[in-house]
Formats: sequence, C-alpha cells, structure tokens
Amino acid sequence: MYRSLFRVSAAVGMMCATIVSAFACDLCASAGGGASLGLLPLVQRHFVGVRWQTQAFYTDAHGSDPNSNDNFHTFDVWGRWQPHRRVQCMAVIPFQYNARRFEDGTSVSVKGWGDVSALVQFSILDPVRQSARSWQHTLQLGGGIKLPTGHFNSTSSEYTGSNLPALQPGTGSTDVMCTGLYAIRKGVWGASADMALRYAGTNQLAYRFGNRLNASGRLFRSITTKKTNWMPYAGASLDMRQRDSDAGNTQWDTGGKAVFGTFGIETFRNNVSLHAGVQCPLYSTLSNGYVKPRFRTNISVVWLLGKNSKKMPLQRQTLSKTS
Repeated sequence: MYRSLFRVSAAVGMMCATIVSAFACDLCASAGGGASLGLLPLVQRHFVGVRWQTQAFYTDAHGSDPNSNDNFHTFDVWGRWQPHRRVQCMAVIPFQYNARRFEDGTSVSVKGWGDVSALVQFSILDPVRQSARSWQHTLQLGGGIKLPTGHFNSTSSEYTGSNLPALQPGTGSTDVMCTGLYAIRKGVWGASADMALRYAGTNQLAYRFGNRLNASGRLFRSITTKKTNWMPYAGASLDMRQRDSDAGNTQWDTGGKAVFGTFGIETFRNNVSLHAGVQCPLYSTLSNGYVKPRFRTNISVVWLLGKNSKKMPLQRQTLSKTS
C-alpha cells in the first residue's frame, strides 16, 4: 500500500497554499500563508482531516501602532473527494484565533470562523499511467473560490484594538484562486515545484486586499520501515503580496515579499497520514520591513477513505507497456 501511495505522491509541498484560510491583512502578514496540503492531493484516495497551523511575527512601531508580537492560529476541517482519477475536489473550513500582544503588556485577540474555500484540481498527466514508469511526472492545474463567510468589520478609520484588519477572521471579499504543480520522481527521490495565485475582490467596506502569489520548491525521500512509510522533505517557499487598498487608496504599510526555508515529514500507516512541518524566515520585506516573520508551523492528521485506484485504462494498457 505504501509503495503505491508513494508512486502517486510525487511531491511534498503543494499548489494549494491559497485555499487554506482567509488570507487576512498584509499588515501583520495574516494567517493562511505558506500552508501546504503535503502529499495528499496526489494520492488516489478520498480523505478527511483536521489541521492546526500557526504563524508568528514581530511588528515594529510605525504610525500610531506600537511594537507588538502577533500570533495567528488556524484550525481547519478539510477534505478531498475524487470523482475521477484525474479530478479532485477539495474544501477547507477554517476557524481563526488571532492575537496581538503589545510591549506594554496589553493585548487584543479575535476568534471566529474564517472564509470557506473550495478548489478543483485536474491532472494533465494520467497518474495511473505515470505510476508504471521509471521516471514519474506529475502535472496538475486547478482553480477555486474563497467565499466571505468569515467576519470582517474594519475600515482604515477604525484601526484600533480588535478592529485591526490583520486580526479579522475573514476578509469580507470573494476571491478567485489559480494553482499549478509539476513534480518528478525516480526511485526513492523526488522533487516538486508549485505556485498558487489569489485574485482578491473588494469587500462591502470598499477594502481590497492585495493579490498574492505563493510558490515553493522541495526535495523529498521515501523511507519504509515495517508498516510505515516516512517521507522527510526540505526546500524553500516564496510569499509575494501586492499592497491593499481602502476606498481606492493604496495602503503604504502593506504588501511585500518573504522567503522561507521549509522542513518537515509526512508518514503513512494503514489509512492514516500524519504531517508536521516548519518554515523559518530567510528574507523579508513585508509591510516595508515593519513586519518581521518568525516561524510557521503545520500539524495535521488525515484519514484516507476508499481504495487506491491502480487500474490502467484499457485503451492505454498497450501504450504503457511500450513506453
């Protein structure tokens, strides 16, 4: 079973960073960036799972805002349904807990349900046919939508306490997402490159979060011990954001980019998959340098449902044998 899982799992680090949660305000870097679905979108199984993600930042004093330590926590319920071996439909329901602690000891926090996201992925290359080859390639493209189900009640004239856009569980806007992934594997080694674009809409308060690009590259290895398959990985990720606008006015202390080193491990045993990962900042210009990322972590557990599909399409069996 684990060997077959690895055959169809030709990447660690995914194109789906944008479907994880609400992509809150760039000023404090928000929750929801840099997360990953790991190997699971390439496994030929349905699944359901839960996940906890956290991000930490230090924000220098600027304008009327004092120095602060910011922590964003996201608790997800998520899953995937695969109606066809080349089509997968994924959805994420996040719950946000966001907190900002100032250096004078005061703090503010907000919690609530975030923005629900849904994504459809299509495998350009047949995953079953690729699993029979020595050099296995994966190419996936997809798109989706983020709905304004989370709470948002801020305007630029209300940036105090819990009304800060960065602390809101939702963005108040409907956003469109586009994703892509290429991966290659031979033997126990593999590598992947992926990216995700989020095109933000304008919410009812005339606030528009900047468009966002997430990209990553990773190298991974498969290690099998008894009944468990271990898959450690390492790589780097890029997070780029355009500046926000409020009623058409560009917000000068938003936007920027950050580069992270990425490390983690995923395991498969029976019908359960566990994942733990961490991202460490290497370079950042978020919010004109006022926001300094510290770390990101991601822990998840997933239950695989149904059976792995290995059957080769009849019209392609001959082609596979001669390729």
